[in-house]
Amino acid sequence: EATYPGGKGFNAECLMYDQFDDRLYIVTKSKGDIYRTPFAWGNSNAKMTLVKVGTVKTRPGSITGCDISRNGREILMKFYDEVTHYCRNPGESLASVLSGKEGKEVPYRTEPQGEAVAFAGDRNGGYYTLSESTGASRIPLYYYSRE
Repeated sequence: EATYPGGKGFNAECLMYDQFDDRLYIVTKSKGDIYRTPFAWGNSNAKMTLVKVGTVKTRPGSITGCDISRNGREILMKFYDEVTHYCRNPGESLASVLSGKEGKEVPYRTEPQGEAVAFAGDRNGGYYTLSESTGASRIPLYYYSRE
């Protein structure tokens, strides 16, 4: 079980597991505050209080999704109207990348209630986006190639 400092809750839709340090990261939706588990995730059943480790530099506000690539070197952050891509070097922490770098906007077609982003399993670094249902019977899954 993980709780925020002070026991209060935050609206957060960005959750990532970082294979480089085995920690779980949560980024709050409105302020872009970055929280991390204090020790490796999954090593015990202990209750833990998350630690604030930074704030997203690119553009805090309306962060609706995120993902880390398979190799851990790339991060996608989804906002309602854009997707931002970050690269990190070996040994560079996830918090330092998100709070210290601007990131680069990548192709994205605005969706109604666009809420999710995920790297594709292909080798060219493509990614998917998806919306919440706004009453439609079908929700399209969009793929963006980076070739």
